[in-house]
Amino acid sequence: AALAVIKDGLRKCPQNHRLHHALGDVYLDANMLDFAEESYLEGLQHGPEWSKAFFYTSLSFVSYAKGQVQESRTLLRQSLEINGGMHAQGVIALAQLEESEGNIHAAREVYRDAISRYERRRRKRSPFRSKSPGEED
Repeated sequence: AALAVIKDGLRKCPQNHRLHHALGDVYLDANMLDFAEESYLEGLQHGPEWSKAFFYTSLSFVSYAKGQVQESRTLLRQSLEINGGMHAQGVIALAQLEESEGNIHAAREVYRDAISRYERRRRKRSPFRSKSPGEED
């Protein structure tokens, strides 16, 4: 039923990136990996810049399911470069990939890097951040 609804939506709005992502998710859940990959790649072409992080993360799941661990890792790292690394789903997925491959130290580094990026961005945005010497209002 979900597949029919999503496909009908895509017939009516073929450039809807969210529908392409939803279709990819349905295919991924059904282990129809080539169809999932095709749907994610199509959505990647139509979505705004911020949405690419989600598509790269989903494509990494396809790669991992196909046994392409390094490709999965590369896609996850790409997802983290978009939006200044502020993509929690990608951070968690990359850390879990490293952990599942026995790279506990690498998984911890992923989390540390994410926390550091978050804190740097938070400090830049804070209206209460302390001024540097010589910095004016």
